[in-house]
Amino acid sequence: MSRPDATQRPDAAVAQAGAGPVLAIQSFVAAGRVGHRAGSFALERLGREVVQIPTTLLSGHAATPGVAGRKLPATEIEALLGGVERAGLMPKLSAVLTGYLGSAETVEVVARMLTSPAALGTGQGAGQNAGQGTGQGAGLGMAGTGQGDAAPFAPGIPVLCDPVLGDDGPGLYLPAAVGEAYRRLLLPHVAIATPN
Repeated sequence: MSRPDATQRPDAAVAQAGAGPVLAIQSFVAAGRVGHRAGSFALERLGREVVQIPTTLLSGHAATPGVAGRKLPATEIEALLGGVERAGLMPKLSAVLTGYLGSAETVEVVARMLTSPAALGTGQGAGQNAGQGTGQGAGLGMAGTGQGDAAPFAPGIPVLCDPVLGDDGPGLYLPAAVGEAYRRLLLPHVAIATPN
């Protein structure tokens, strides 16, 4: 995958990627401007088609009083990504954007998608290999030697990862295992990381 110039804004790198759709995997809120309501909206205003995979369905930002909804289980996110793959959209993508993933199991699913999209929905369910790091992709269908050289999902397209883990003030709001999953499984495959 290509690595944009370090002086280029991350949003510009995704916006200027090839002509195909951008796959965005992040939270969805009914009200407010976070997750898909912010990122997908901005990309669409730039004329980009966005394939949206929600990781939450919430009435508003999680810190909003009275918020209702749920975090989607990794198996449901995997099923959605598998449907996108079976529809033939993966080879057409020009960029991948990840935001709030919410669990180590969902990070595993996204890492599997980046390295072996055909493995999605094949019964290798998310979480089966959690904590079983072997240095060989931990049974996630990853190619490579376990040295961070897994075959890229789609050569030449940027992958931007916003590892939403916490905020100033409250600090981390996800378990440390989620951060470890980002570090071990996902970050080796991204061109741009935009941590808070």
